[in-house]
Amino acid sequence: MSAHYSLNKSGSQFHFSLKAGNNETILSSEMYTSKAGAENGIASVKQNSSNDTRYTRLESRDKKLYFTLKAANGEVIGTSEMPNLPPSMVATLNNERTSGGYTPLLLSPVYERELPPAEFVLQQRLQRAAKLLTKADFLPVKEVAVLCGFEDANYFSKVFRRCYGINPTQFRTTGMYASLGNHR
Repeated sequence: MSAHYSLNKSGSQFHFSLKAGNNETILSSEMYTSKAGAENGIASVKQNSSNDTRYTRLESRDKKLYFTLKAANGEVIGTSEMPNLPPSMVATLNNERTSGGYTPLLLSPVYERELPPAEFVLQQRLQRAAKLLTKADFLPVKEVAVLCGFEDANYFSKVFRRCYGINPTQFRTTGMYASLGNHR
């Protein structure tokens, strides 16, 4: 499933989201007074998203990384939603060159593997989950899911099973994690 746009109405205003294939939000728009304005915003994202200089990397007050995408006129078109990233990913982001702005496509691990940014982030979350399942066996699976950025434990189990071929509880109890070093 590929990325898609979701156009929504909230009261009398409109906004859109760019969703990854797994339906997680990648980018959210500002509010627009008309549906046509929001549709123009979607067109602007399509036009500007391939230009690296249109991205700006930012850090929130609680130290979470995110980016904004700006149109040619400097107006923000959308803002990303970044999960809690593992320290290795934060270090990679902090070392990126800042002169050209920030784009998720420039992240070296993503670029080298030619993965879409949302897929790379999902893999990072799952790898962190696998480590927590093995090293923090006192944590319930639901808590591991939350710590890795998954709000829905059922969705977490589904994508974990898709990635590792076994559900998180079985992964923890069978010792399958011993062969984790060669996975993905």
